[in-house]
Amino acid sequence: MHRLLIISEYWRPWEQGGGERSADALASGLVANDWSVTVLTSRHAGAVRQEMRKGVRILRRATTGAPNTVLGNLLRRLLFSRSALNALRTLLLTESFDIIHLMNTSTIPLAGAIRKMTDVPVTAHINSAVPFCPKGDRVRYGKECTIRCDWNSFVLCFVSSKSL
Repeated sequence: MHRLLIISEYWRPWEQGGGERSADALASGLVANDWSVTVLTSRHAGAVRQEMRKGVRILRRATTGAPNTVLGNLLRRLLFSRSALNALRTLLLTESFDIIHLMNTSTIPLAGAIRKMTDVPVTAHINSAVPFCPKGDRVRYGKECTIRCDWNSFVLCFVSSKSL
């Protein structure tokens, strides 16, 4: 049986969008195919620290903030990465995984530190084009955008966009 650890800043029922939903579908699909799937995510008020949902073990051990406020985003920046790495370090003392999967943009910066911590392969996925496109859709003037974004083109597209 393969053992997968997914690290995600948010997880049901505190999901923030489609990224968490697709990661949940991935986890459920892998469990249905005899994988052992654990999710390391953030804790929230009223949430149980550990639970099983559809065969997926969810560990709420990291700390973050709400993405819809200035203070919440500041807390995210200050707390999430460090707390997720600390939680992972503790988890790796007692458990082993075949793959560590980083879910979305808030976890991808953890990859380097995780590689120094373990030799377990690290994979990642992003469910948004926002890091590559300020509008998040890679569409310009109704057609597929062919511009390779750099800082100047990103800012220009962002400030002139009508579809933010």
